[in-house]
Amino acid sequence: MCILFVLFSLSCKDKSKIQGDEKPLSKETDVFIRQIKFPVTYNLEGEVVPLDILKPTSFVVVDSFFVVGEDNAESQMFIFNRNTLELLVSLFPKGDGPDDIILMAPIYQWGKVDNELEVWINSLYKYHGALNINKTVAQNKPVFNTKYVFNQYKKTESPIFVSNHKFALKDSSFYLSMDLSRSGSIRHNINKNIVNYDYKTDKMSEPFYVTNYKWEKISQLLMACDMGMRADEAKIAVGYRYFNQLVILDMKTKSRIYITQEPDFFTVEEAHNKQSNKSQFYYSYVAVTDHLIFALNQKDKVNTCHFDVFDWEGKPVCQLRMPGIFYSPFIDSETKMLYVLNENFDIWSFKLDVINQAL
Repeated sequence: MCILFVLFSLSCKDKSKIQGDEKPLSKETDVFIRQIKFPVTYNLEGEVVPLDILKPTSFVVVDSFFVVGEDNAESQMFIFNRNTLELLVSLFPKGDGPDDIILMAPIYQWGKVDNELEVWINSLYKYHGALNINKTVAQNKPVFNTKYVFNQYKKTESPIFVSNHKFALKDSSFYLSMDLSRSGSIRHNINKNIVNYDYKTDKMSEPFYVTNYKWEKISQLLMACDMGMRADEAKIAVGYRYFNQLVILDMKTKSRIYITQEPDFFTVEEAHNKQSNKSQFYYSYVAVTDHLIFALNQKDKVNTCHFDVFDWEGKPVCQLRMPGIFYSPFIDSETKMLYVLNENFDIWSFKLDVINQAL
């Protein structure tokens, strides 16, 4: 049973036992859900995908394509035929050419444009671009639908460069999760924030803070989190590694839903103890679909992990128990397939037919 608290005014702090300096209190419209219970738990069984690749880091598996980012090869992206696992094209050698990549960031945003697959890639020191997979395979070379280039002499001044997660929007702007150190925001507020950045006008909105912890007490590493944006750009889910919470952000109303399975949300001291002892991780990865949020929970960290699955209103849907430790999830909602990476850099696939609703 869920215990639901809606804060109607700041005077409710004492009643809900939320301290503004210690807990994630923000505004009147925010919702806090404690002691959530999942209605059902499923044990998943999967199999290794026998791709010929040494050290994959992330992937997108859509339509007939299996797109893989690599960490340690001469090329840093490989596109396979999803059905036959045949290698179609390898891309992005390390170098200084216009399309070369010095260091590729993980792949986490994709979409369809005119029924063709578009995957956003980031060369950490050069550009952020939407790669057209269909045209790239057909022409055997990188073909970009859109490309945002960093000025090599002023790259540290670019909001795209000094951000962690970068979500490209349909109006040519971005939602950027600012890196606390590189962006300099750590000097003003330690809480993770997201801004709307217009690349054309070089203008940035006021930050939308995910939490409201008293920043003087927190180290940057303590705020480690992962996030995913829904395809309609309306909501973003944020999972924290050391704080026992998942946060759902409404990007239009600027309201938040905070969710925890425990009696209350961690104080800064409690989260700091978890980090110092390295005893527990919570949400290390977040993957999202149109209807659901899959938060990879590594709290147990003893030869197993599991996904906590929610809908976008914060309602618990199910837990998915995994037969080992896994990372970097990707979900193909059309085929109801989950793909993850294990500690040996093997890619595993799991069927999600047990979830009796649209993904």
